[in-house]
Amino acid sequence: MKFASTFLIHSPADDQLTETIAVALGRRGIVSWLDNYELDISDSLTGALKEAIKRQALIVVFVAQNNEVWNAGIIEALAAHQDWSSSVMVINSDESREHPSELTEKIARRILLTISQQVVETHQLLVCFDERGTGGLRTGSPINVPRELGDIDTPMLVFRHDRGERDILTTLREEEWREYWKTVKTTLGRVLPQRDAIPVELHLFGSAQLALPLFLGKYLSRESNINLHGYNIPREERISEDGGGPRLRNQKLRPTEHFTNARYSHLCAPTGGNQHCETAHPEIDPIGEGEEIETVALLLMRKEYATQALRFVNTPGHGRPVLVEHDMFVYQGEVDEYVSNVIALLQRLTANHSLRRIEIFTSLPFHVLPLLGASLHNVVNDVIFIESGSVEASIDPDYVALSYR
Repeated sequence: MKFASTFLIHSPADDQLTETIAVALGRRGIVSWLDNYELDISDSLTGALKEAIKRQALIVVFVAQNNEVWNAGIIEALAAHQDWSSSVMVINSDESREHPSELTEKIARRILLTISQQVVETHQLLVCFDERGTGGLRTGSPINVPRELGDIDTPMLVFRHDRGERDILTTLREEEWREYWKTVKTTLGRVLPQRDAIPVELHLFGSAQLALPLFLGKYLSRESNINLHGYNIPREERISEDGGGPRLRNQKLRPTEHFTNARYSHLCAPTGGNQHCETAHPEIDPIGEGEEIETVALLLMRKEYATQALRFVNTPGHGRPVLVEHDMFVYQGEVDEYVSNVIALLQRLTANHSLRRIEIFTSLPFHVLPLLGASLHNVVNDVIFIESGSVEASIDPDYVALSYR
């Protein structure tokens, strides 16, 4: 993998500056190494340079007028390897401390240009959202890379909103969310070809709040020439078929970790779905014939989660609830059917009930959401994602509304 990355070589005097730049680059999908230990090597500066080149990282060297000893050591190391000059950017840190955003943009522009050229050459792009998890800092090489992607020579972006500890409930809100999502869209716009240009296979994996994979799919709609591939974190489940009926968790079977919309037709939403796929629920009234409903609270979730979601939906200011239950997805065909059903339902509500806006509450897995998001284009464009701050059905979540715009 050729993931977008840079090694920020700096003296202790520039720790704060380089940390600020590293966080900003992470929001643009670029991995930054700040110290030798993050590259898992010795304290040798020459060794650090060699490792950075091996990883195809841009080397950014910070020099300062009042640090002659540091400057001399850097110059000596670089002079010994003149063939590295094309991968090195030298920065005057005295001039950069007051304008870190400008320097961040300068570094990002150079790295993302290289990534965009690699996308054109390979017709592939890997995207990792490294936000949630069970510990460890959001630094260094990406973790939990799917087996299928481990050995392919493909450009990669690793999005991180900061370099702090991972947590399973990490949720960006309000202005922080808006700025982060805007930056993600801007980065993708820089590295992906124009919508009518070459086809690209985009592979998405990671662990993050679920608005990110859904909205990424919506951004890369079926009007683009991009096929989406979603990957789940590998795990084993116990399920079985019981005469074609409900699945029972009593037999080992590994669920599919990779779903794609490459088989869907471009320029249109999936067809053939069930327009009346709503799941009956005692707390949800059926939609009457001819009833006008401008906003729907779309509950795409397991039935055991619906009651807690309805407690929030039934407070003032939310749309009419509609539940479309799902089970665990094992086969590609199950994902295709579910996405087609949801799209057909929304088309019916738009045509017959004046639907204009949806609020999505969901327990769909990470690798299904981008495929749904890509199919929403020109069906319902006003989408609000209601993020849940809990992973347990027995706990009332701390819901937060996130906008695509």
